[in-house]
Amino acid sequence: MTKRPARSSPWIVVVSIRVYQWLLWLGPADFCREYAPSILQDFRQCCQDAYQQRGAWGILRLWLPMFGEVAGGMLAEHLYALQHALVRDERILQMLRIQRRSIIMIFIAFVFFGFPWLFFQGVIDPISQWNSIAQAHPEVETLYHVAQAAGAIAFLMMLVAGLPIVFVAVKQALASLRRDILTLIALSAFMTLVFIVATILVVAGYWVKSFDPNGGIYAVTGLLFVGTVTISLCLAIVRSELSERVLSFALWPASIVTVAMIVALVAIRIEGTLLITYAPHIFGRGMSIGAGDFVMVAAIIWAAFAIWRGFRARKLATA
Repeated sequence: MTKRPARSSPWIVVVSIRVYQWLLWLGPADFCREYAPSILQDFRQCCQDAYQQRGAWGILRLWLPMFGEVAGGMLAEHLYALQHALVRDERILQMLRIQRRSIIMIFIAFVFFGFPWLFFQGVIDPISQWNSIAQAHPEVETLYHVAQAAGAIAFLMMLVAGLPIVFVAVKQALASLRRDILTLIALSAFMTLVFIVATILVVAGYWVKSFDPNGGIYAVTGLLFVGTVTISLCLAIVRSELSERVLSFALWPASIVTVAMIVALVAIRIEGTLLITYAPHIFGRGMSIGAGDFVMVAAIIWAAFAIWRGFRARKLATA
């Protein structure tokens, strides 16, 4: 990268340049690549001027100030690079903590949103009554299907965001023998299996005919399933060391979850207003603005705030 001193240069100039070059290359690699050639060129010119004015004694007088300056400067550059790396590492760690909390917040918001969403899906019961309204006012049925599709999209995007996180958490837990994380995920898997079996029995009719004609036990089972899976997965994610790539990826489908929840809420609210207008004797105040709407709005605001924090943390960490 640097030119060799001319052969006519005195030996003391050549030695001084070599020593100075060696001291320069003790500095950080990035600093050396960018600044070493120009600094070495300035030092070469100083040596030549000093030799022309005072000979070898002029060169020797440069050694202490110039070599001391470059040695101290390279040490300072190393300290600066180390400090910069520590600050960057701390920013990355802070970003990962914020993004992990953001994903948990979005998951919790999705769960809370799901309860009133499921309640509003029961508006078609009884189906005979609903069919008469849907035939007379097809826009109501369209809004119902829009809300239903938006909820399904939110669920699928939550799986897209969550499954890679769970997979990485399980992989790390197996590698490091983290029994606490494995126990939490196993508990979630067990409750999911129990709820799936219960749902199959309900659909097949065996559950209601055998011991739960009113569906109360199934409802309690569903609440236990949601509560156990939510708490267990959140604790497992908090205790896992997730990479930046996994968390950054999860924020994108989580953003779609939030948008889908907004679409579902708008469709449900318009549908409710139309049902009160078209069939007030049937729905009356049942479809007016109530606690379910406030829960859904709060869940959307919570999720939107979490997404903003997640992307903002990434931007600040890379600044």
